[in-house]
Amino acid sequence: MEGKPFIIGISGGAASGKTTVTEAIKTFLGNKCTLVSMDNFYFDLSPIDQILAETQDFDFDDPQAMDLDSIYELLLELSLNQIAKSPIYDFKTNSKTGEYFDIRPSPVIIIEGIHALYSSKIRQLLNLKIFIDTPENIRFMRKLKRDTTERGRSMANVLKQYGKFTKRGYDTFIFPCKQYADLVIVNETNLDDCCKQILKKMEEINFARIGDISEIVVKDNIGFEDKKETILESK
Repeated sequence: MEGKPFIIGISGGAASGKTTVTEAIKTFLGNKCTLVSMDNFYFDLSPIDQILAETQDFDFDDPQAMDLDSIYELLLELSLNQIAKSPIYDFKTNSKTGEYFDIRPSPVIIIEGIHALYSSKIRQLLNLKIFIDTPENIRFMRKLKRDTTERGRSMANVLKQYGKFTKRGYDTFIFPCKQYADLVIVNETNLDDCCKQILKKMEEINFARIGDISEIVVKDNIGFEDKKETILESK
């Protein structure tokens, strides 16, 4: 591949819609886009922490629970057009599976996760920084449904984790990173418009034109808000 990849970081609270937006962009760009999930980079838990996790007493929303240095190294390799390897994390066992898969560089790389904008080293590698600002009640209901149906957790445990860690983690570590975003996505209008604005922003940042953005057809209820209207510092 000629030239450096265009790297996008997408952050926001748990169940804010990060994956929805990421997959919508991927749908349009196809094989021009490679996805990286930060969820695969949680540290393996010690036996003591494993016991805490089973009773929802371990804080997965603290950046220290995630191997940000390895994420940086992976993005650095991709930025140099090198094949990188990603671990696979199992949320049912709270540990990596021991298996890895190759991530190949492409014109667009998207890294998504709650702490995608937290590390200054990672931010330096990002060409476009996006924050998804979704109301708390919507994030809570999505997380409750996801964790009980997909991650094998009881409703009581999800409620306990949310009250003890998730909200505090969002207020302390995640929401403050909104100040670094070039774009802020809000949960108000249509995802089609949101994706079109993201692609327009990519072109503004000197990424080569990638096609007719009018072809995007993705349905959801997430909209777009220009950073100039929400964040005082412009870039």
